[in-house]
Amino acid sequence: MNPIILALGGVRATVFAALATAFLLAAGVQTWRLGNTQDSYAAYRDKVVAATARAAQAAVTAREKAQAAVIEYQSKSAEAERNYAAGRESAIHAQTNLVSDLRNGNQRLQQQWRGCESSRVREGQASAGASEGPDAEAELRAKGTGDLVGNADYADGWIVWLQSELTATRDLYSKCMVPKDK
Repeated sequence: MNPIILALGGVRATVFAALATAFLLAAGVQTWRLGNTQDSYAAYRDKVVAATARAAQAAVTAREKAQAAVIEYQSKSAEAERNYAAGRESAIHAQTNLVSDLRNGNQRLQQQWRGCESSRVREGQASAGASEGPDAEAELRAKGTGDLVGNADYADGWIVWLQSELTATRDLYSKCMVPKDK
C-alpha cells in the first residue's frame, strides 16, 4: 500500500483520491437513477397524453351525440305540439258541429240522455224555462253534450301530447346518459 501512497503523493493525496473516486461512483449511480426516472416519466407522460386524447375524443363524440339527440327531441316535441294543436282545434270543431247539429235536429241524443235534465226537476220546482214547452231545456242539453264531447276530445288530445312528450324525453335521456360501469 505504501507504493500507492507514495505514487499519489502522500496520505493526504491518497485520501483525496479515495474521496474523489467515491464521489465519482456516487455521481455515476445518481446519473443512472436520473436516466431511469426520466425514461419512466416519459413513458408516463405518453400514457397521460394518450388518455387525455381519448377523453377529449370521447367528449367530442358525446357532445355530438347529445346535440343530435336534442335536435331529435326538439323535432319530436314540435311534432307533438303540432299534433296537440291540431287535435285541440279538431275537438273544438267537433264540439261546435255537435251543438249545431243537435240544435238543428241533424243529430239526436239517445233516449236516456233526452230527458235526463227535465226528469230531475221535481214538481213545484219547475224553472222558468220549463213553461216554454215539454223540451225547453233542449238547448241546455245540446250545449252540455257538446261540452262533454269537446272536453273528451280535448282530453284525448292532451293525453296523446303528454305521452309523446314523455316518449321523446325518455329517448333524449337514454341517448345522453353514459352507462355506469358495474
